[in-house]
Amino acid sequence: MVVAGRRESQQATAPVAIGGLRQLLAVLKSLTSRPRFREAPEKDASRRRARRPGIPMMCLVRGVEQEAILDRLTEYLAGAQPKRIPYAYYAFPRADPTQTAQAGEVRAVTEADVAGVAAVLLSVVHQLSSTGNAVHGRFRCPRFHLVYWLMKSTFSGDPERPDRVLRDLLFDKLRQRDLGRRKLDALPEAAADTAPPLPWWAQVVLRFGPALWFRIRLNAGVPVIGTEYRWLLRQPYLAPHDPGTVLGFAERIASTLAVAERPGNQREDPGQLLRLLVNAFLEDLRATYRRPPWRPRNARRTTYVVVLLDNISRQNGGYLLFKAINDVRNETGAFDPVVFVSGSHRVPPRALRPNEFAEPGEKAHQDPGTAYQAWQDNFRSSTRKREPAAWYMSIAVPETASEAEEAPDPNHHLEVPKSPLWSRKSVLAAVAVLLLGGAAWWAYSDVQAHCGTSLFNDNHSTLEVFDDGTLDGQCVGVSSEPIALTGSALAGQNNEGNVHQFTRVQEKIVEQNAEVARIHEQVPERPYLTLVYFSAFSAERYTLASEKERLMGVAARQREALDSGQEPLVRILLANGGNEMQAGERVAVFIRDLADDDPSIVGVIGLAQSREATAAAISAVGEAGLPMIAATLSADQLPGQSGIYFQVAPQNSREVEVIARFLRDADHGPVPSAVRVVQSADTRDIYSTNLGTVASTKLAEAGFTVEKETFSPSGTKNENMQEVGERLCRTAPDEAIFFAGRPVDFGTMLRAIGRCPQLTPPRIIASDDVSRYVADNELLQVTDVPFAYISFGVGTLGCTGTGGLASNLTKAFPEACAAGLNPTLDGHAALAYDTLSAFITASSPGKQPKAVHLVSRLYDIEFAGESGVIDFRNATVRGIPENKFLAVMSVDPARPGGGVRIAGYCGRPPETMSGASPTPASDLCAG
Repeated sequence: MVVAGRRESQQATAPVAIGGLRQLLAVLKSLTSRPRFREAPEKDASRRRARRPGIPMMCLVRGVEQEAILDRLTEYLAGAQPKRIPYAYYAFPRADPTQTAQAGEVRAVTEADVAGVAAVLLSVVHQLSSTGNAVHGRFRCPRFHLVYWLMKSTFSGDPERPDRVLRDLLFDKLRQRDLGRRKLDALPEAAADTAPPLPWWAQVVLRFGPALWFRIRLNAGVPVIGTEYRWLLRQPYLAPHDPGTVLGFAERIASTLAVAERPGNQREDPGQLLRLLVNAFLEDLRATYRRPPWRPRNARRTTYVVVLLDNISRQNGGYLLFKAINDVRNETGAFDPVVFVSGSHRVPPRALRPNEFAEPGEKAHQDPGTAYQAWQDNFRSSTRKREPAAWYMSIAVPETASEAEEAPDPNHHLEVPKSPLWSRKSVLAAVAVLLLGGAAWWAYSDVQAHCGTSLFNDNHSTLEVFDDGTLDGQCVGVSSEPIALTGSALAGQNNEGNVHQFTRVQEKIVEQNAEVARIHEQVPERPYLTLVYFSAFSAERYTLASEKERLMGVAARQREALDSGQEPLVRILLANGGNEMQAGERVAVFIRDLADDDPSIVGVIGLAQSREATAAAISAVGEAGLPMIAATLSADQLPGQSGIYFQVAPQNSREVEVIARFLRDADHGPVPSAVRVVQSADTRDIYSTNLGTVASTKLAEAGFTVEKETFSPSGTKNENMQEVGERLCRTAPDEAIFFAGRPVDFGTMLRAIGRCPQLTPPRIIASDDVSRYVADNELLQVTDVPFAYISFGVGTLGCTGTGGLASNLTKAFPEACAAGLNPTLDGHAALAYDTLSAFITASSPGKQPKAVHLVSRLYDIEFAGESGVIDFRNATVRGIPENKFLAVMSVDPARPGGGVRIAGYCGRPPETMSGASPTPASDLCAG
């Protein structure tokens, strides 16, 4: 069979008037228009009339004058608006007049016929895959290319083992053909050039992985990844179940086209081979037009493919191709999204003249609309009978054109339906931008909501920006990394130096945690525990300095345990409950959840500020079964919040008793007859409320006349500390002032008193929380008003002492312990140091600590701490150290360094107290 090539270009000629062209284009437009949903015929026969039954093959029968009709159709297809209709054009060679065939003559299909049709389909596939037809993406035909390649390939091997060698050759050839495998095959060579060499397991994967992956692709049971191979064993031709494998079936059809020129070598039925090729081509088009949700590009294809085959005849194989298409459609029942248009001088499939017909469906109508209606009327019965002309729609092109067709409208063109709005590139791009923008905004918001930590950060789920109206954007939660100070409290504080130092202390703890983890991995038998340092982080000047000191004390004790070689290894997690513990209960939930997942978390240390939120946090931690030891808390009611709560500081009631002793001791100045108790009006501040109530009672019992002065604290709507301070200027000479509030309000009061007109300021003694004010050297220089305050842990002057706190502070923070600097003015470092010491002391040597065991052991410990003797064994109040040390500190800002010294004390002092004051202190509780 002789086959002509594709017509690449045509000479420019004057347009020829074609009769019935307008009506023909209308039918072509109807056939190529793709519905929005469901191309395939409905299975329910009762609903078929509402659906397109299929697409006929449009057979144009024309005379010599109308031979250019298919050329004209290509112009309209290419010029369709708004975009061209994908098409391919192939011109068969004209029939040889010396070779004729009788109408209706049927002959057997040969392998030469298969080779000729394969060449035609290959040309059509190449055209459809061209850039010009890639309006909505290129047409890919992997099934056709695979079948054609197998039929054209030739293999030879060892004659003694032909089957085995042929299969090996097939496998290698198929693997080399596969683009993805060629890329993988290059990996071993690329990996061999890398330095250093890859691990042995990676080399094994690169050596055998590509071949194994290709075998998986050849497995017909694996969907998606081997689509064309899977299809090959499921199509209906040539009995693919024999032998049922891709390689076995490939062996059967291999070289069937290569031996077409050698008669007698025929191995498979040529008719089946022909239908296999046609079905492969049609299935590729079906796959291209499927509309899965993940391929919106396919939904943009609003027209079907048009394949124009010119000059078809019985001699050149054109009729044979159409017969194969008709047979495949009859046998598979599948919908094919392609319009075949032929041009011929006789009516296929029996080469009749236009005015001749043997069956009703074979008549060539001059009116295209009538032809289409007649085809639809006969289609259902003809396909059921599998008639050889079931899919043929023959149209006889008129020999003459009408006057309107003689002068065609140059502006006339095919209108292509627009793609669905949701599938258009601009809409998808806008949606993608919105989605990406939304995802980016969500990711950004999520990162911001979790204190700048990404979703992949271990601390992401336990850190958050908490804002309940009082916490303005502060970062709260639990973290294994430094917690940033954020929110409005950071603004306007002029406190950058302290903030930097506070962050540096956190970083030191994180560094030591890494060292703990390394030693724990090397020596797993050494006891190991995790404690959560839970406190109120804030950038506020009155809080930050003392908070920094407490963390320094924890870091110093962690350092000591690390260096001891015998004590348990201690990992410290950082937890912030907000500048006033507003988020304390929420953070306690984080701690509980972490402890549920990590059994090494056995307790909580730190805590700060006796407020309602702090009490709620203590209850929540207690419910989680974690013992906690507070460093500076002193409100009398806190032990009642949990049965596993401990503290190393004395209670408010003991503090007031010492104040009464100090005021009645004539060695420290004139004994006043009255005391004015200045306390906060905020009942949520249980520290100030409890301290004011206890002071009023106990000072009255000690013989003092007691008056109360309440104030609205800083940050509240009616804050009035400035006015209160001005009223205190009128304090009588025999009256003392006891301040039972917070450092920020103390600073305001002190500055107001400093501006009093009298030369001698009133006598002032402040509660232990004012030690946070004293801890900031700069704040002491604001006013020259002298005062006294209570300290629960005096520490040492600088880091010059001989105890564990001083020596380990020097190791951990040499810059903070330089000459003339004192990081422990308020004693908070010593108190925090002792909280960690209590847990270490309660841990059994050589045993892994557990929370439930630590509770019972904590009740039975007594040791000499840096803030005094910690004695829970003989405690009168459960969890409160018996006879705990506290000191009255005297501050005279006019003296160098603030003139901070110990004026008196009660309880068993720390061993290092001898170096804590330049003058001997009196024991206020002696005798």
